[in-house]
Amino acid sequence: PYKDVGKGSDNSHAITEDGKLWGWGDNGDGDIGDGTTVDKSFPVQVGVASNWVEVSGGTSYSIAIDSDGKLWSWGIATQGRTGQGNLTTLSVPTQIGSLTNWSQISTSGNTAGSVKTDGTLWMWGDNYLGKLGNSSTTDLSSPIQVGSLTTWAKVSAGNDLTVALKTDGTVWMWGGVTGNGSTTAVSSPIQLGSDTDWGDVHAGNSYLWAIKTTGTAWSSGYNGNGELGQGDTTNRSTITQVGALTNWANISQGGGFIVKETAANTVFTPEDFSEEQLMMKESVQEFVDRDIVPNREQFEQKDYDLTRDLMAKAGGLGFLGVAVPEEYNGLGMPFTSTMLVCDYISGANGSFSTAFGAHTGIGTMPITLYGNEEQKQKYVSKLATGEWFGAYCLTEPGAGSDANSGKTKA
Repeated sequence: PYKDVGKGSDNSHAITEDGKLWGWGDNGDGDIGDGTTVDKSFPVQVGVASNWVEVSGGTSYSIAIDSDGKLWSWGIATQGRTGQGNLTTLSVPTQIGSLTNWSQISTSGNTAGSVKTDGTLWMWGDNYLGKLGNSSTTDLSSPIQVGSLTTWAKVSAGNDLTVALKTDGTVWMWGGVTGNGSTTAVSSPIQLGSDTDWGDVHAGNSYLWAIKTTGTAWSSGYNGNGELGQGDTTNRSTITQVGALTNWANISQGGGFIVKETAANTVFTPEDFSEEQLMMKESVQEFVDRDIVPNREQFEQKDYDLTRDLMAKAGGLGFLGVAVPEEYNGLGMPFTSTMLVCDYISGANGSFSTAFGAHTGIGTMPITLYGNEEQKQKYVSKLATGEWFGAYCLTEPGAGSDANSGKTKA
């Protein structure tokens, strides 16, 4: 069994009861930590140590603490997120400094923070909106202490803000502040209200959640997709109670969501696949074995003509429009069928699966889900068949390749 799990942007890590660290998912920047840059579709052990106690992942990097109180990091170092004092990418866990008194960690896209056993709080990485809390907006590649207090209990780093809990039950926040009635960014900690009965805090993209010792849950900030759990999509600049329940115990957030319970009847196994889904599985497996696997080397040599040809072929076979409604030239099949297609294609070749995923997940699905009828008829019907290909423009001076930190709006 696992005793701690840390999710990154494209991969995950977990610590088993015996103290071993495991990782899986995207590994393009060595951010799994196994010394390679090969993606892993199943957990692999990171190193041989068996004294890990906590792990937390961000965008293409991870931070971990061992039982000796040592702090470790690996992955891409852009904006100083690994805390090593440099911008060198690491494919294996590397100790940050030489101290042995680290006790709690938190990561967001490009920002990390940690509380020491002496109650001091330290931050490093991306300092957009002043979320490092050091009265500056300059990125830092080494941990810097936030103020001089020794009463910090927990820190949670978000993409636009940081929130922290003190031992006296007060909550403090900085960066793109939300919760105190203002949307003005601050670069040093300010208190959230005057209550002293907070028990847990978490920061998301541009929002925060908190739980009081009374068992009530509270949230504030951006709510465009219902992140705040308030039953609407209205943004809130003041912390507001979520419902009336008094039995909340802990919280964990994703980039734009908190948690979602899954009913038992929605869980499926291979034995539940329909005949149609089994036929889809055979079809995509044949496509992969015949057209992708034999051409792996050409993909890695950036043979874009081959990529275009096989993307068009995938469209002709229906793979680009599995979940697209039939009225827009898709197959209109359920999520399980989409999973089957993506599972085989993603495991065949990283280069082709990236083009496939960008086209279907980034180029097609947002328009399918949120576009108006005219947009769907114009774009989706051609994207689903491979007549048109989806593209993705990404990179901002303050965000790099971290899409969650992007501020440009169309």
